[in-house]
Amino acid sequence: MKLPPVSLPDVRPAGSLAVVRSSTLLRPLVLSLACVFLLASRVGAAEDKDSFKVNIRTEVEREWTLFSKKPAVVHSKVYSLAWIRNAKIVSQLDLISPVDVNALLREVHDVLASRGFHQPEPGKVPDILLTILFGRSTLRNPYDDGAMPVADAGLGNGTLGATGPSGGGRGETTSSASAGSTEQVVGGMDLAMAIRTPGYMEKKMAAEGEKVFISVTAWEFPGFASKGKPKMLWRTTMVVDDPGMDLNEIGGKMLALGAPYFDREISEKETTVTGTLTDATPAANPASEAGAGK
Repeated sequence: MKLPPVSLPDVRPAGSLAVVRSSTLLRPLVLSLACVFLLASRVGAAEDKDSFKVNIRTEVEREWTLFSKKPAVVHSKVYSLAWIRNAKIVSQLDLISPVDVNALLREVHDVLASRGFHQPEPGKVPDILLTILFGRSTLRNPYDDGAMPVADAGLGNGTLGATGPSGGGRGETTSSASAGSTEQVVGGMDLAMAIRTPGYMEKKMAAEGEKVFISVTAWEFPGFASKGKPKMLWRTTMVVDDPGMDLNEIGGKMLALGAPYFDREISEKETTVTGTLTDATPAANPASEAGAGK
């Protein structure tokens, strides 16, 4: 016997049509949000392209007592400029374009004036002499401080040219891989503990390689010539990891970002500030400062 056809009930969940309609209504909102996120990402990418990071390294000489260093002192801001030089004389590395030294020198004087530095009155002598070293090189890695060299077959830890105020003396040091350095180091307990700090090795590795830098060094005056050995008072070095950046474009901004750290100590090996190609205002105030000049 032939059975009549059976009509199956519609088993679609109730409200499914409403869901379809709702999603249709939400589609413009979803597309709008997607456009907003896309625009925001493009703006962020543009900001990242416009920004650059400057690593600040500082040294401040302090005299020793029997067991410890004396407190930092505030050094005079009455200065004369001894010289400004390109580190190529030692590194043999060219910047991507020749630096306009006169323009960089104007930036130096402007930044110094903004921090209260000034040249002596006519007929007077300065209290400090400043030297400016700039260029492209592989600098001494600050994360190797406290380590003991056990082998050095190249120019590792050599001075970066004649950098004293009279053309000799202590200068920014290099670990110049381009010069064939095979230096190895063995650290003490402090270094062993530091290596265990999260991110320490990443920072140490990032500090290797070629850099673009400007180093401002203050020397004691008068008396350096008669004593035959210049006395460094402080040094602030501004470092950019990308050697392909044009120092003509970023040199003044590097100086502006590093100026708050002139004659200051920081507890870190280096501190990083972020600037843009249109604004050299630091993203944060100097950290761990001591002996700040007034």
